Amino acid sequence: MSRIIIIALLLLSLFTCFVFATPPSGTSHKLIWSSFTNGGTEAPEGRSGAIYRLNDNLGDGTASHITRIEGTFYHIYGGFRKVQLDLRPPYSSVNDMDDTTGIAAFAVSWSGIDTTREDGEGWGIWVYDVQYRVGLTGEWVNWLTGYEDTFAIFGPTSPVIIQDNQTYFFRCRAHDLATNVEDWPSGYESMTYVNLNVSFTITSPGAPPDSVWDLDTIDVYTTQTMTSDEKFIVTNTGAYTIGIGLRADSTGAWMPNYFAAKDTFVVRGIFNDSPTPPAVFHPSNDYIAKYDRYATTSVFGTGGHNITPATTENFWLQFISPTYASTYEVEEHLKIIVFARGILP
Repeated sequence: MSRIIIIALLLLSLFTCFVFATPPSGTSHKLIWSSFTNGGTEAPEGRSGAIYRLNDNLGDGTASHITRIEGTFYHIYGGFRKVQLDLRPPYSSVNDMDDTTGIAAFAVSWSGIDTTREDGEGWGIWVYDVQYRVGLTGEWVNWLTGYEDTFAIFGPTSPVIIQDNQTYFFRCRAHDLATNVEDWPSGYESMTYVNLNVSFTITSPGAPPDSVWDLDTIDVYTTQTMTSDEKFIVTNTGAYTIGIGLRADSTGAWMPNYFAAKDTFVVRGIFNDSPTPPAVFHPSNDYIAKYDRYATTSVFGTGGHNITPATTENFWLQFISPTYASTYEVEEHLKIIVFARGILP
């Protein structure tokens, strides 16, 4: 009888070793610690490094640096936490945005939290993924992947060129420090870009009422040059030789300058006898300032400084729109003021 009992116990022992001696296999990361009955932290059995220490006693605190570190077979999460499971994904969303804007660069922000009603506080948010789509029927496109910050600028040229009267949609998802990943949400936030409507009016004594260069709709930070049909013609109807002066002005929020910037435009002018638009406008010699500038042999081309009586000169303009605009759906009145002075023989 005793021999049968001994054999049965022996078989049970062998079966138990077979079940638990082989650890699970696969490519998943494993959180590693050691367990000892004395509760101490004894090397070399304990696992430690320059910025972390895993205690030997199962259930004690896992002390580590705030930085997340990982190896081939393990992840070590930041913070000072008890060893515990975090199996629930975090929650995140894109923050509310305005319905429309006139600035072709959108400030997009988002936020998240790693907690559940059932499990309580999780390990915390690790990184975010953010997607965008152009138009309501557009495809979702990855914009930011594994991104730690909660703020970014979308546009004016990256990741896409912002187009006028177009709506852009944004959504995000979060990864927590325990590698749980949130599903992409069905909701989204949107921003509609309203483009700039710009027109020029040339004013001078006795100017005809049709002295307007109508640019219609133009993108931000875009260069527009007059065509052959749009040029102005300046005629000296007096008895003396004259030199032409130019000045740019605005009655709205935009201002002229040498370079384009927020609410700042650039306009350049050339006088000549050519029937076709100039191929190049000089950024310094040809720019029209907010103060008076008179044409010379090098300023405003070759024809604006010495216009003899009954002589006609073609007047060409080039406009560069602001890089950003602080207003939208508001008329901006930009003027190029033309004046003259007599030149002694």
